[in-house]
Amino acid sequence: MKTTLYILLIFLALTGCSSSNTVKSSARSTIKAPVESSQALYLKGIEAQKKGFFKQAVKLYQKAANQGHHLAQNALGVKYGRGQGVPQDHKKAFYWLKRSTDQAPSFNANFNLALLYIKGIGVDKDYTKAINNFQIASQLGNVDATNWLGQIYEKGLGVNADIEKARLYYIDAATKGNSAAINNLGNLAQRGKKYKQARQWYEKAKKLGSKVAIKNIDTLNKRGL
Repeated sequence: MKTTLYILLIFLALTGCSSSNTVKSSARSTIKAPVESSQALYLKGIEAQKKGFFKQAVKLYQKAANQGHHLAQNALGVKYGRGQGVPQDHKKAFYWLKRSTDQAPSFNANFNLALLYIKGIGVDKDYTKAINNFQIASQLGNVDATNWLGQIYEKGLGVNADIEKARLYYIDAATKGNSAAINNLGNLAQRGKKYKQARQWYEKAKKLGSKVAIKNIDTLNKRGL
């Protein structure tokens, strides 16, 4: 009798342990791996991009963008615009850039979106929206955007042409080292037949690596100006 009882107790102990282990194993299997943060995904995307792994970068940017990371949305828009890591798709480029700027003003995204608006790429051409986005980017310190505003007022794109206003934008960008703006100041001087001044501007732009400025200097030389 004692022997039978002893065997029964062992059996119950063993089956109890097995049941407990099964429950623990089941609990562990239902625990999901933590979701990687959008910031971590974005930073991984940057690292992949630096190494030239564009397809991998796009996948990482896409995951971060889906989580609402506005910098990743800009990066993804740029990739679609350039066709890096994905087939080129200007409408998707516009979509992601617009989503990025809708979330927060951005040095890069507003500038990139403005380029699409002013060129009519992936969206209907809209000078007003282009100007608005260039202005936001310019206010955030994007000197390329400032230079573009100068071109808009010089050429009268969606606004009345205003050379003096264009000059002010060019000077603003030029003082911050923008070679395109410096070259454009040379263009304005040349249009006003101030050839010596034009050459001075072109020479400054040339020192900053402007190939356009080099061509402009050659033109002045050929004309003996």
